[in-house]
Amino acid sequence: MVSLPVILLFLLGTTVSRSEIQVVGPAHPRVALTGEDVVLPCGLKPGVSAEAMTVQWSRGQSLVHLYQDGGDKNEQQLQSYGGRTTLSKEELQKGIASLKLSSVRISDEGSYTCSIRSDTWSGEITVQLSVIGATGTLKAGQTDGVGASVMEAGVTTTSKAVQTWCIVIGVVVSLIGITIALQGCYTVQEPQKSEAHRDECVALREGGTPNGESILYPEHALALPQNLVFKLSSLEIQNSVN
Repeated sequence: MVSLPVILLFLLGTTVSRSEIQVVGPAHPRVALTGEDVVLPCGLKPGVSAEAMTVQWSRGQSLVHLYQDGGDKNEQQLQSYGGRTTLSKEELQKGIASLKLSSVRISDEGSYTCSIRSDTWSGEITVQLSVIGATGTLKAGQTDGVGASVMEAGVTTTSKAVQTWCIVIGVVVSLIGITIALQGCYTVQEPQKSEAHRDECVALREGGTPNGESILYPEHALALPQNLVFKLSSLEIQNSVN
């Protein structure tokens, strides 16, 4: 004969399971990299067993994973999730109905619904999954799950580093362009006196003739040694002469 305390305890447990049981999930979106595995959290509170219940994961009207009558029933599963979803039976005994999604793809990003139901009770929650690809970015404030924050500082540092490298590359390219532009330059020989009593710097193109273009400088403004040699862009010389 069953004692009265045992009966009362059973009735109390039944009352709690019907009125206080809830389906719970993460407060923030889950974040995963393409090619990696991710767990979409879902469970019962308090942690009563869900082994005899029906657990369904879906996206909109499409089935992602179905656990029913003590086993997986994925005949109607969305084809793109075939062989990539797992529910642990041991975890279900603890009231944990989290879905493991393997080899994450960009197309997996979106909202997932976790629905748990029995003959007398049902509940559901929505879990958001964000997927980062090879060239993707992570928005500030996103987290990788329940209470685990993403390293926002690392993301910011990476972004600044990329900007810095872009500036450095731009400067290098500019310097290369200047170097190329200086090809075919002029050599300044010793100053000669012109009729206007000015120092006349004769600029000869390398490989050219003695009758080159000349640039005039006032006597008092510039004293050029006889062995002075410097180079100017031919384009700049032509513009100043013309």
